[in-house]
Amino acid sequence: MNTSLRYGWDVDLMHMNYFFGFQWIIEALVLLFLHSTILLILMSQRTVMMEDIRRGYLIDQIGMIL
Repeated sequence: MNTSLRYGWDVDLMHMNYFFGFQWIIEALVLLFLHSTILLILMSQRTVMMEDIRRGYLIDQIGMIL
């Protein structure tokens, strides 16, 4: 079964489902590992950073994880 995209390309529907599923897996891994790692680095006491800048980055990272 084929489906036609906006510009007229014929793409197999099964392959499109695989690609979208793979994209979802990559996004989930980024949310789980990358943002969590950045959050841990920001919460470390050894990170030298002005307190207001650190607080802004912490709020941003927590917002991305949630």
